[in-house]
Amino acid sequence: GLSIQWGNNIWPMLVIRMLGTVIVYRAKRFHVTFTYVISFIFFAFIRSYLTGDAFLAEVAPLTGPMYQLFIFFMITDPATSPASRKGQVLMAAGIVIIDLLLHKVQTHSTLFYAGFIYFLARFCWLHIRQAGSLQKDWLSALRSSLLRWTAVSVLAFAATLTYRAGAIPHQT
Repeated sequence: GLSIQWGNNIWPMLVIRMLGTVIVYRAKRFHVTFTYVISFIFFAFIRSYLTGDAFLAEVAPLTGPMYQLFIFFMITDPATSPASRKGQVLMAAGIVIIDLLLHKVQTHSTLFYAGFIYFLARFCWLHIRQAGSLQKDWLSALRSSLLRWTAVSVLAFAATLTYRAGAIPHQT
């Protein structure tokens, strides 16, 4: 079924889908959204098969406002996505795979955790690669980025504690 945030009404979802599709197409990022949606549907089928839950129940989150915002505006953001088309496609599929794995542990907010895990891993990879590519004194370069690594880790830990403590409301 449709997401209850739309009042089980298809029209708001269709308007946002049409506008979002036009925007990502004109931004030349449609392949990112397309890859994410196709991957999500494929893994929803697998998740449905593995859990015995209805396929429509597994694919229904795509109709919610959170996913609309994510697939049209967040995952396609040029500032946070890889530069190459191949990297962008792998990013979209990777987030869906991480989301699938997280569903084995919990069912709430897995998209946000999957995105965070992917982008943290990408952040670490880019910094390690940068530090390794510096010919002279790569250890100093690594130390200079230590502050950023620490800040990201502290924020992630604080966000997880806040969420787990119930300070951020979530449905159960």
